[in-house]
Amino acid sequence: MPKKVKKVKSVAMGDAVLTPLTPLTYLEEYNIWAEKCKQLSGETIGLRRSSNTMWDYLDDHVVKPRPKSKNDGTTGVYTDLPRFHRMMSRTKIPKEKEIKELMNMKQFLEELKTHPSLSPRNTLFSRPKKFSRTGKYSKKEGKDSIFGHYLDSFFAAKHGTPNKESDNWVSTSRDTAEPPAHQALYGGGKPKLFDKGLYEIILLGLEEIDGQKFHLVIDTAKPARYLIDIPSFKKVLGRAISTSKVGDAVSVSKINSKLINRKYAAPQDIKTHKLLAKYAGLKGVEGDFVSFEIVLTPARTKTLVKYYMQSNMSVKTRTLAKAWMDILVV
Repeated sequence: MPKKVKKVKSVAMGDAVLTPLTPLTYLEEYNIWAEKCKQLSGETIGLRRSSNTMWDYLDDHVVKPRPKSKNDGTTGVYTDLPRFHRMMSRTKIPKEKEIKELMNMKQFLEELKTHPSLSPRNTLFSRPKKFSRTGKYSKKEGKDSIFGHYLDSFFAAKHGTPNKESDNWVSTSRDTAEPPAHQALYGGGKPKLFDKGLYEIILLGLEEIDGQKFHLVIDTAKPARYLIDIPSFKKVLGRAISTSKVGDAVSVSKINSKLINRKYAAPQDIKTHKLLAKYAGLKGVEGDFVSFEIVLTPARTKTLVKYYMQSNMSVKTRTLAKAWMDILVV
């Protein structure tokens, strides 16, 4: 079966439509991840309430700490996830604000991963040091600490629940267990519950954004004087003018037809590149546009020809002295 090709989505911004030259797959991956979190529930991930989902767990982490917990209910995933989810849900083309949110969540998850009490893999439980096949034990024997999840051999013996120690949901050491919540945030696990964890999706996003290139389709009524300073556009415009003469005049309609749907290389120098971005109304877009095209009407084309003739030293003085209505024809 052929591999599904991801569609590249165009997004309107300012006075332009941006088309990424490669798809931003991290946005789609995040939506898949969030939906998976909302589907995984109850016994599948060892939540005590069958109606609760992984999303509920993350959204409440850790609003109500368990008795004797070192967490006070003011820290955890819940402090960052809702805002991050709103940002990811509305992002189409990442801008500076979105990049900052990605970086902040990346740092938060890195700090959380090995936190002695907040990390899902370090969630603390206890079990009897010794117990029978039916889960009976003596309090005199004392208890051991386990981390990550409560679905261990003791709980299985006492309550008939699955024993997830072999899946590494449970560990006797900190920073080693891979319970479902840890898998949701960081990936991994055998078997894997998530194709990618949230942290992996963020890394993918930062990588894709760092190398992102765009094509611009600019549709604006702003004066187009800046375009005459862009070599790729000026060259094509000059050729269109020289090949669209009608007697001693120049046909605007012929020039316009030759410029429609033409693509031009973006300017290489930073100053001109910024001027074109400003002309297109782009603000704070992360990534770089490497090509552009202009939506032209006959009136806009006529103005462009005027700018070109004023800036082109090869145009004879006597031609410039003529009235524009005498030089340009429809």
